Amino acid sequence: MAWRHTPLDFPLLAFVLMTPITLAVTTQWATTLEQVWRLLGGIALFFSVVYAVQRPQDLRLLFAGIWVGIAALALTSPITANGARLMWEIAALDPLRGFIHHNVMGALIAITLPLGLALLFFARASLSWLEILLYVLGCAAMAFGLWVVPSRGAWLGVGVAGLLLLLWHSKWTRMLLVVACLAGFWLITTDSGRAILFSDALLGASVPGEHDPLQWGLDARWEIWQRSFALARLFPLTGVGMGTFHEVMRTVIADDVFIYSWPHAHNIFLQVALDLGVVGVIAWTIMLGTLGWCCLHMARHSDGVVRAVGVGGLASLLAFVTQGIFDAALWGMVRAGVFVWMVWGILIAAWLFAPQQNTPAT
Repeated sequence: MAWRHTPLDFPLLAFVLMTPITLAVTTQWATTLEQVWRLLGGIALFFSVVYAVQRPQDLRLLFAGIWVGIAALALTSPITANGARLMWEIAALDPLRGFIHHNVMGALIAITLPLGLALLFFARASLSWLEILLYVLGCAAMAFGLWVVPSRGAWLGVGVAGLLLLLWHSKWTRMLLVVACLAGFWLITTDSGRAILFSDALLGASVPGEHDPLQWGLDARWEIWQRSFALARLFPLTGVGMGTFHEVMRTVIADDVFIYSWPHAHNIFLQVALDLGVVGVIAWTIMLGTLGWCCLHMARHSDGVVRAVGVGGLASLLAFVTQGIFDAALWGMVRAGVFVWMVWGILIAAWLFAPQQNTPAT
């Protein structure tokens, strides 16, 4: 097949070019090599999805397959996501416990659920009864999985994405934006609002050495962000090497036991900067911005399905960034991160096919 250019070619090329550098500077070559292969595999999977879509029907079929996969994964939350609200006491299932971390499971649901909801909200008339049933059941499965896993970043991401879908769906629901802004202003500026926003009941306490994920609050996040930013300033051009955050941080702050339990920066932008330096984080930001621009273009399209994919893509990116402010669950460290590249491949494939349909709505 002829080369199919995408808007993400240049930032992805920057990632590829940074991989030899991160291998050269790392102190743990085997760990970094594994994460480099995972990054390159994700990029290859992105282009595989783009090339696999030759017709709009391929796009719908491929997304339906990914949707079923994430929905099925969400149903396993009680036995796979460690720290879940439910934990089935079945001895035969013990090897599966902890197979997927609760924050990873929550992040996967957060980036996928808005796309299915958007199709139901904006393109229901264009879907077959089987597709409608598939997305309704999938939404129920993902809602169950989201309730089971204690991932506050995922909950917040889905909430923000859902608000965007409601605001886009109807002019009446746009009043929610005014209400949300007023509520946010009250929470930030008043003593009683801040007491609610930063309460231990919502954010947990930051007790060093505590293994309960709900016991790590905003103050602990702030602590790790400060130290991660300081570490990033020491290695601005190359980063510390993919996957080496924990050991490098322990070396730099050897007398601080607080840092020992943190495997990453708990902020995806800081983590990319630490792994790949300033070039990596610039490429990462450009890539997310470009994806948002493509989704916005589709969201203004006259075709219902294209518009639904665009709005759902915007909501998905918003959920991803919101969750990524507090965690880096889908970057490099976990195998499940490949799902992000598949979802982004679908968004870009849809954008490539969008001009072949109706002209954009004004």
